[in-house]
Amino acid sequence: MRRWFFAGYRLPGLLFLSFLTVVLVTLVFVLMLGLRPWSPGVEPGLSLSGVSVIVYTDPRCACCHEYAGYLEGLGAMVTVRYINIMELEDLKRALGVPRGMESCHTGVIENIGYFVEGHVPGEAIVKLIEEKPKARGIALPGMPPGSPGMPGVKTGVYTVYLIEDGSVAPFWQG
Repeated sequence: MRRWFFAGYRLPGLLFLSFLTVVLVTLVFVLMLGLRPWSPGVEPGLSLSGVSVIVYTDPRCACCHEYAGYLEGLGAMVTVRYINIMELEDLKRALGVPRGMESCHTGVIENIGYFVEGHVPGEAIVKLIEEKPKARGIALPGMPPGSPGMPGVKTGVYTVYLIEDGSVAPFWQG
């Protein structure tokens, strides 16, 4: 004996369609999250207000634009300057960014003079500005997934390094 539910649907069939709808909606949501560029949210109380940063990058680099937007979200005044790869390499050498500590873009904090190499989290920049160590700048080497401006999921602790005339030391972890 069959039991029918509203307008000729059997109850098991309606439950199956509901389940399938939930699965499809969840799949679409997960795909949308995975495909969009990801930047960590701005933590309450974290501010770079009054800080002026020039971000030097290649015009084709999307994650550099995301990083500039991240800094703006923290209140920094950001200027993006487009330069070619060779000019970017020359700038890194002139600022004192050691090989192996490089990333896809280089920032310069104008009113202090430090460089910020790569996708450095705001907390490390705030620490740099507050402590004002004797250094040329800080760096988060490479392009770690899930770091500010980078898509993906954070897979571990980030170590930001303090750079002073060839010496490299851990400065911040998070």
